[in-house]
Amino acid sequence: MLEFRLSVPNAKDIAFRMERFGVQLTGWRAAWPSVTRRLAVMLAGQFELEGGRGSRGGWPPLSPRYARRKQKRYPGRPVLQAGGRLRGSLVGKSADTVEALEPGRMKFGTSVPYAIFHQTGTRKMPARPIFDPRREDRVEFQNALREEALEFVQALGFAIALGSGKSSASRLSRFGLGAAALTGGPGADLIGGM
Repeated sequence: MLEFRLSVPNAKDIAFRMERFGVQLTGWRAAWPSVTRRLAVMLAGQFELEGGRGSRGGWPPLSPRYARRKQKRYPGRPVLQAGGRLRGSLVGKSADTVEALEPGRMKFGTSVPYAIFHQTGTRKMPARPIFDPRREDRVEFQNALREEALEFVQALGFAIALGSGKSSASRLSRFGLGAAALTGGPGADLIGGM
């Protein structure tokens, strides 16, 4: 959740900037590439560790029958990587990569038709979740959004003070501006400025 609070004696002077801030920040467009890069790293780890990077642990082994068949056709290939199509669509860019970065939302995934069966499992096949973020991964995604918000706020002429410290930007005190808080990180304060 993103929360913004501002107490400013001369609010009319920065009303335009704050309006622009709200519109831009709710779109998150500039943050999506960072989020998708972090997703690709997470997914590469899932494939490399055969599910061992995710929150549920490693993927179940292949059935003995399928393992024999796969070994003949794709010798030495890891689980979920027989031909490499699924991994390639999620870790790299391919015709099967799904990526739509829009204001306020993003879509990232694969159009490989069998991906959903691996993700959720079937009556005859156990789930081998590819998208299986750990708590740390969720924090990484939040950090990507937080970093974008902070960069945008700084580009508008605001300075950031961490903890109980004050901004060293002396021009801010000339405007007598109050403080604002950008939640998501303990002790992050936003100091208004022109």
